[in-house]
Amino acid sequence: MTGIGNDGDVLDDAQGRLQATGAFDGVYRSALPESRGGAAGDRLAAVVAPLDWEQTDDVDDETLVQSTRRVRWTLTLIVRDDDPEARERALEKLLAVAQNALDGQALAALTIPDWTRLRRGRYQPPSAPEQRMTVTGEFAYWVAGFNGNAADG
Repeated sequence: MTGIGNDGDVLDDAQGRLQATGAFDGVYRSALPESRGGAAGDRLAAVVAPLDWEQTDDVDDETLVQSTRRVRWTLTLIVRDDDPEARERALEKLLAVAQNALDGQALAALTIPDWTRLRRGRYQPPSAPEQRMTVTGEFAYWVAGFNGNAADG
């Protein structure tokens, strides 16, 4: 797949796919709803945010210019419940839902499916009645030519 798109398109698609599962009260981009002036009452929430990227030239043929853009992003899963054990179980369930919705997909019809994965997670210390898990995901796509990067967002 070589197309014109950008990281934001891919993250928008990930956000939409997570929301479409019906497992979350809210799925947000880059910031929690309360930091945007919204309600903090979502019991099951997720935040999709970019982390970092690297673009490398992977073609040996000097007449072709194609690079691979590899992006890492974070998915923060948030559960609010008074029962600590229920919070942990809910985080595990949300992780499974997210993996099923995103792993191996061609997000935004742009990413390489085999390189689209949630790769690593970390449970954050609970702060009753909330617990979070930060998951690092990866995706990659090819960029053709020197001017193949999408300039619009």
